[in-house]
Amino acid sequence: MTPKNSFTAAANAFRAIAQSRISVKRFQPNRPIPESVISDIISTTLTSPSGFNLQPTQVIILRNPKIKSILSQHAMLGPGNAYKTSDASLIAVFLSDLEIHKRIPRILELEKKSNFRPKGYLVTFPLFASFALGEGKAA
Repeated sequence: MTPKNSFTAAANAFRAIAQSRISVKRFQPNRPIPESVISDIISTTLTSPSGFNLQPTQVIILRNPKIKSILSQHAMLGPGNAYKTSDASLIAVFLSDLEIHKRIPRILELEKKSNFRPKGYLVTFPLFASFALGEGKAA
């Protein structure tokens, strides 16, 4: 397969997924979701790509009805979505680390300890990570 055909196939696959998605109007309250599905959601979020593998997002799975009710009342959802939050069997809350730059030294330390990355990667990691975060400046 040529690179052009590979890109076309990938674009077609993405388009098919994007065009097949639907908005759910109602959920079946208390419908059990198998643990295997929940584990798959979590493992997928842990392996999703991010710039320089900084992984600036975390996911919390909420199943507790009381916590979901509180979330539905206080999150910026609007009345049209508040009931969905309460009715859903679980809610995946995605959190983003807005200060990922503070973790770069620790990430670099862990990368060095792993002995997995080539030395050139480790030397350039802080600089390139700063560009990925929009903080870097060209000399």
